[in-house]
Amino acid sequence: MLFDHLIFYFTGKKVVSVSRTPGHTKHFQTIYLTKTVCLCDCPGLVFPSTVPKELQILMGSFPIAQVREPYTVVQFLAERVNLPKLLKIPHPENDDAWSAMDICDGWAIKKDFKTARAARLDTYRAANSLLRMTLEGKICLYIYPPNWTIDKSITLFSLIIHRQDYLSVKNIV
Repeated sequence: MLFDHLIFYFTGKKVVSVSRTPGHTKHFQTIYLTKTVCLCDCPGLVFPSTVPKELQILMGSFPIAQVREPYTVVQFLAERVNLPKLLKIPHPENDDAWSAMDICDGWAIKKDFKTARAARLDTYRAANSLLRMTLEGKICLYIYPPNWTIDKSITLFSLIIHRQDYLSVKNIV
């Protein structure tokens, strides 16, 4: 719905139908703003088929509420972002190797996420919290397009973005 309104804003006329119901767009549509700028509106299932499920979840194509096992998504995120350093969490077992479960345990300890009955660490809630923070932009994640090489564009921005300390956490620690 937001994209449909965005298209209306740019074109100044109704070019696509608008609905509050997700999945209203039934086919791929292209809208030319100028001779060189084209907007694409498509059903939510067009592009995700080429993207890993974990990335679909982190970028909002797949609802976090429907994720049954969030630990593989946390592992996917941790392979690309130094979460322990970013979140300033100590290893729960004072080890050097981090697993997704260790990261979730550390975050559960830091945020005091505990289960209601047994008062154990609520790692599931911690994992979901990390996924939501990434989706909201509090944990910054960037992914280059397939077959991208740094040689294609050496700019100041691309040099800065490769620094590990570029990744930041906003209002979470």
